[in-house]
Amino acid sequence: MSRYCYSKGTCLLGYEKVRDVFERNLRNGIEDRVQCCVYIKGIKVVDLWGTSPETPSIERENFKYRADAVQNVFSTTKVLTSVVIAMLVDRGFLQYDQLVSSIWEEFDCEGKGSTTVAMVMRHEAGLHRLNKTIASEDLTPERIRSGVVSDIIAQQRPRHRPGAKRIYHALTRGWIVNEIVRRVDPKGRTVGEFLRDEVAEPLGLGEELFIGIPEKYHHKIAPLKSPKMWYTWSQLALPTYLGGGAVPCSIDMLRWAILAGVPLYQTLTSTGLASTALGAVRLLYRNKGRSKKKPNADMEVKEFPGSIPWPTESFNAASVRRGEVPSANGHCSARALAKVAASIVEGGALEGCHR
Repeated sequence: MSRYCYSKGTCLLGYEKVRDVFERNLRNGIEDRVQCCVYIKGIKVVDLWGTSPETPSIERENFKYRADAVQNVFSTTKVLTSVVIAMLVDRGFLQYDQLVSSIWEEFDCEGKGSTTVAMVMRHEAGLHRLNKTIASEDLTPERIRSGVVSDIIAQQRPRHRPGAKRIYHALTRGWIVNEIVRRVDPKGRTVGEFLRDEVAEPLGLGEELFIGIPEKYHHKIAPLKSPKMWYTWSQLALPTYLGGGAVPCSIDMLRWAILAGVPLYQTLTSTGLASTALGAVRLLYRNKGRSKKKPNADMEVKEFPGSIPWPTESFNAASVRRGEVPSANGHCSARALAKVAASIVEGGALEGCHR
């Protein structure tokens, strides 16, 4: 039997240690349905993919995991969005120090007038939370162009003076950027459409790189799986000689948060108290300054199950996959993401692709 029985692909001479770690993580169940692709100076030196031996056989049969499978890369999507902005700046359609209101007139209200494109990109706009929900069905290019998302953002008052603080805009940065992009792009394209036309297709990645993935490609998506919490807990709690230590964690605070949080969450869920606890938190928030504030929300997803879904469950919803969340729902293969990165490093050209 081959030493590397859990993964497929290639690894050039000198990079065998990458495969060793890749194999170990699959063998220990730390990773599942995972890809790794690396370019060095324009040469692809690592191209691996594999499934954990702990994956149930029915899962293997239901989804044949291959090198061209695409997966949600969550906040790596922000990098792809930044590439789109950089290309528009490079082509002279946009400037980083430009006021957003000079592009988007309706944005100039509620104290947002001094916000620049750079502030948005640096998470300094003060718009990290919204007072209104955005339905996943409203995130298609057609609905975005109708103004349903831009109206919500334009009416939002920033949580702090633009540029004064840097607070992570987990989802909202992508929606703001989308409104900027579609206004300055000569063709009026959204971030997802621009990425498809100007990056994915020129690099031959039209079926492996998306922000907002068409339904005809949903069969290529490796579904997100909820974390195996007790496995993670036991690996952090037990020493190596008792079978623990497979999950690396060098941050003590995170380790103890997981060790304490997993039993609490499992207890709340198994007793049905999770929904009650979440409802109480929401009620308390609503009652705090109820005449002035509305409950915070970023995105309403109508297709996920359960009262407290993991992000994996909500981002598996077909409506979220189809829509554009340019901060969190990019879908791509490792090969595609690595090829984009290598193209940037090599000055925009790779393997005869010039754009």
